[in-house]
This record gives sequence, structure tokens and C-alpha cells, in this order.
Amino acid sequence: ISDKDVFIATFFSKYHRPPVRLNKAPQIIDLGCNIGLTVIDFLQEYPDAQITAVEMDFENYKLAEANTKNYPNVQLMQKAVWTEEKIVYYDGQDTQSFSVNNTLSSGFPVESISINSILKKVPGVMIDYLKMDIEGAEYALLLENCETSWLRNIKYISVEVHNTQKYNSETGVSRIIEMLTKNNFSAFKSSLHWSSVFAATKELIK
Repeated sequence: ISDKDVFIATFFSKYHRPPVRLNKAPQIIDLGCNIGLTVIDFLQEYPDAQITAVEMDFENYKLAEANTKNYPNVQLMQKAVWTEEKIVYYDGQDTQSFSVNNTLSSGFPVESISINSILKKVPGVMIDYLKMDIEGAEYALLLENCETSWLRNIKYISVEVHNTQKYNSETGVSRIIEMLTKNNFSAFKSSLHWSSVFAATKELIK
């Protein structure tokens, strides 16, 4: 996958966008922002948004930093989103498919950060929209981690679900929908992407 493919997916397919209209100045968290194009698209749609964006790979992060340098309402971090804070290792076929390898101390080292720690860096309590595209780490955060209290601070969430050695994306979609439903969300398979889940807190759709 090339940066050209990322550009097309971002500005033409718009897989990362929520299927609902957010408020005028939303708080957005972009987990797995790649080279920052999704951040730019969010700001084109919501110029007054406050965005916290996290990217694991250093090269992608530096491009995201350059691409978003003129936006003062963007907070960008080079971290791996994980269940705990430590040094983790990631690898992959290319810069668009890097994933955390939690079984071996090999690959590229990077500091990890939990979602609770990310939330502490965000002004305000409620997050209007959280986009998660973290190449398989969604399973650790949503299915294998008992600490999910952070979901109470999220209004809308979208999760791109990936194939891993342990999970296939079809099973992953079903299990993540089930998990979010148990945590007071109305969740369904996204109409924008073949392996994504979108969910809203049940209070928002009454």
C-alpha cells in the first residue's frame, strides 16, 4: 500500500469519517493517523475541531508532523496504542501495515501509550469521535483487555478490524460489535468499509 492509496482512501473513499454529523467543534481522537491525511480531512470538515492524533511508525509520524504543522488545534504523538505503557516492537511488510509484535523483542522499538493516558492529554471529558485504525491492536484493547472504562468517555467510535494470526476480520467484527453492545453502545458493521465497526452510545440514538 502506497501513500497514494492512503490519499485515495482518505479523500475519496472517506472510510475514516463517522456516518453521522458531529458538532461544530468536536473533540476527535485519531488512533493510527498514518501520514496525517485523515487529520487534514477531519479539519476540512470541522475546522474548529480539536484533534489528538497518534501514529506508531517514526517515518509516518514525521510526514504527519509536516502535513499538519500549520494546524495549531492538532496534538500529534509518536506512540503505539496499547494496553499498558512500555517499550513495544512493531514490524510489517510496509509502512502502511506495521503492527505491534507483542511476542518477540524484535522489529522497531517504540513507546506505547494507553487510551486512558491519551484521554488525560485531551482538554474536556467527552470525546465526540474516536477513530481506531491500529493494525490488529484493536483486539488487545477491546477484546483482551479488561480495562475498558475509557469507553464511557466516547460518544462515537469507529474501529477498522484487521486480520491477524489469532483473529480474522469477519470474526473480529462480530466480537467487537458484541463487546461494544455490552458497553452501552449501539454497534453495527460500517456501510463505508468492509471490515469496520461503527458505534454510538445508546443515549445518542434514543
